[in-house]
Amino acid sequence: SGNGGITFQLEPVTPNTHWRGTVLDAKGNAIPNAILDVESGLARDTTDRNGNFALPVPKATGERVQVTIFVNQQPVRTSSFVLTESIPTQITIE
Repeated sequence: SGNGGITFQLEPVTPNTHWRGTVLDAKGNAIPNAILDVESGLARDTTDRNGNFALPVPKATGERVQVTIFVNQQPVRTSSFVLTESIPTQITIE
């Protein structure tokens, strides 16, 4: 007879960062309906009418990610950003 042991299999847990911020134009005006594409489809969000975004990114806080911003379906900026949860990220489109 068996000893009644239980076997566990551990799955790696992907950290999530709840990344938020605002997309603005060069004059400081909010850009509504801008699309943020993190790491070519890893995470995506569209800004609200006040230019705000909030999305879970399956990377750890402090990691750097490549983000492309689209306005009217056109890529207008590609930059790398450090993921943070404590301070909203301000992204300016020149």
